[in-house]
Amino acid sequence: MRIAAASLAFALAALAAGTALAADGKTIAAADCFKTGSMSPGDRGELENFTTVGIEVACTLPRDNPAARLAKVEVSVIDNTAGIAGTNDFSCRVAIVDRFARVIAVGATRGTTGTNTQGTVLALPVPAGNLVKGNYFVFCKVPRQSAFDEPSRLASIYYEEASEP
Repeated sequence: MRIAAASLAFALAALAAGTALAADGKTIAAADCFKTGSMSPGDRGELENFTTVGIEVACTLPRDNPAARLAKVEVSVIDNTAGIAGTNDFSCRVAIVDRFARVIAVGATRGTTGTNTQGTVLALPVPAGNLVKGNYFVFCKVPRQSAFDEPSRLASIYYEEASEP
């Protein structure tokens, strides 16, 4: 009983002092994203592009604190475009959209260069911008499938909200 009271007192003191909370990390499955064209969710929550054209995907990133910035965004992709010439790689970027669906800022695009059938993680820059009660989105172009390759896959997105003050 005495230990519980001491623990509660310590927790309340820490909250009153305004100590920073750790960054909050989340992973979402790509199957939770919106897509154009006919992409199929795989049996592991990924999105697979079985078509002969690149497909755009938009993923909203749910947040706990509507005023907190994102500290990190990482997109896990599998690029199986070995048999395709030209610019047929993954490309992804982060965008800030206000509560009225107006784009406030867009981060730099990151992508794959060539095939990586084992998967790769794209670290996306988070754009600067004023975001209160708006949304963060990840937009990706998933490359088309070539004749003899497995489909390329958008596997998951990991992100962290900045530590709260």
